[in-house]
Amino acid sequence: TATAEPARFMLPGLVSQGYEFTAKFTRTAGEGEVVFILPAGDRQARLVLSAAGGKASGLHAIVGETLDAATATRRNATTVVPGTLINDQVYTLHVRATLLKQQITFAIDLDGERYIDWTGPITDLSLDAAWSLRGPAMFGFGAADATVLFSSAKLRATTGDVTLMPKPATLAERGSVTTADGFADMIEIWDKVKDVYDGAWLQELSGLVVDRIRRGDNPRTRLPVVPDGDYTIRTRFTCMDNRRGTGGPIIYLPLKGTAAMLVTGIGQRGNLASITLIDGKDAASNDTTAPMTPFVIDDSHTLETRVIFVDDETVRIQVDLDGKRLIRWEGPIASLTPPATWTFGNGTSPGIGMQLADIRFDSVELRMDKGVAPLVRQPLVKAGATADTTPVEIIKAIDIKKHVLSGTWSVEGGRLVATTIGSTDSPSIVLPVAPNGNYELRAKVIRAAGRPIVQIHLPVAGTIVDLTLGSNEGRTCSLAAPALSGKDPAFRNIISNSAIRLINGNVYSLKIKVETTGDDSSILVELEGKTYLTWKGLNTSLKQSLVPGSVTSASPGITVTNLTGNSAARSGATFSDLELRMLTGTVKRPN
Repeated sequence: TATAEPARFMLPGLVSQGYEFTAKFTRTAGEGEVVFILPAGDRQARLVLSAAGGKASGLHAIVGETLDAATATRRNATTVVPGTLINDQVYTLHVRATLLKQQITFAIDLDGERYIDWTGPITDLSLDAAWSLRGPAMFGFGAADATVLFSSAKLRATTGDVTLMPKPATLAERGSVTTADGFADMIEIWDKVKDVYDGAWLQELSGLVVDRIRRGDNPRTRLPVVPDGDYTIRTRFTCMDNRRGTGGPIIYLPLKGTAAMLVTGIGQRGNLASITLIDGKDAASNDTTAPMTPFVIDDSHTLETRVIFVDDETVRIQVDLDGKRLIRWEGPIASLTPPATWTFGNGTSPGIGMQLADIRFDSVELRMDKGVAPLVRQPLVKAGATADTTPVEIIKAIDIKKHVLSGTWSVEGGRLVATTIGSTDSPSIVLPVAPNGNYELRAKVIRAAGRPIVQIHLPVAGTIVDLTLGSNEGRTCSLAAPALSGKDPAFRNIISNSAIRLINGNVYSLKIKVETTGDDSSILVELEGKTYLTWKGLNTSLKQSLVPGSVTSASPGITVTNLTGNSAARSGATFSDLELRMLTGTVKRPN
């Protein structure tokens, strides 16, 4: 795709160790760069070909880069100058990556000749956020300011295995629109029988139109979702008939027990737009009435309407037409009412329609800016159905004001930080996810100074089990005083016999797998890819030990305890790459 933004495509193959990657590509237009995103252990690097108009190629970013003032390009040990690609020429790229402990070697060939050789620490590599993918083990390719044809891509693991990502669930299978979905296609889930309230609506190609012979009085149809929170409706439409010189699309907006409606092309000359009704005033004479250019036959436009709930009683509505401001209004929700002749069922779903003019809706999309929008028709739950294994990035969802239960927490540069300095309370936080099924919880953990103990509170079989890391000077991992009952009335800990000792300042990769089958549950803890602790037993042996201050055992949590006995001592822990992945079932995101 020709674009000024980082256009990138993620490949469905994952690797964790060494690999060979081969691709064929042709830049057909533009002078911009061709990009390949390459995994390197738990990191990634970006191979940039023909950067800065062909001035240089190389791996980016690597520690120790410098800026060449003469060419305005970054230079490192992998830089190839000039690195120019020729348009319409087919290139073959071959990458061999070899990992040994924390070192990686890249041997990169272009058209059969060695192009780049580099060996260095994995920690020297980084991927800038603008080119990020969903995870570090993933491949991608892309372009900026260029049109590129990628004709083939092949991957072979030289050590370990290649894992294929599961096919993403459709919107109908997921059952809701979330903030992570961005703009979701409403036509994908639209039903011409169940969602139409007036007129004979038809789906043509990817758009919606109304049969002119069976047009009806007020053609309208709902979008089969029920938004709970702030949302945006974006539609691209074309005016098909406007003989009277007036009319245009309408957008129906549900608003916490009432609704409003955006009307366009109103007035004697079709040159007004408005929200109706406001305090009983119609569209032609209220605070939102705004001038616009009448719609012309065969012209296409983009209409974007945002609904923002300022508080429980106040709403803000913003409307843009073709990227330009059309309407801005803020006021009491109670002052808004929809016209009585434009009903949309029970009124909880957004809708589209048209008045006077005939409109073809080329696309209709909904984006949840805050909250979630369940589908009107929920997916059927099938026994043994495959779970959505897309990792949930927990740190991005944390609201310090909402989720901290005690102590001092902060989110800094994508990391969750707990510190005990100046406080006698052990920092405790509830994580804003609620797994309903078997799951994996992953994180990278760094202990700070002192003798901090990290407790991770795990939902298991309807209760919470505590996993304790770093006891006994970092030597012990246990499960989970006093969450697991035993013959001893004082309860027993399940203690790891691993030789791994947690050392302050070191980064540790942690993976916890929790599975429940019938009356049994199992917990597997891995540290740095090695088994650290395992337990399996009856659900009845679990004794509830809720996260302090929490009101539910459905969500995991974290507590960090300082054992120095001195509240002035700086201690704590830092968490990054904190993710939840469902193995079976679903995950909810409580407020």
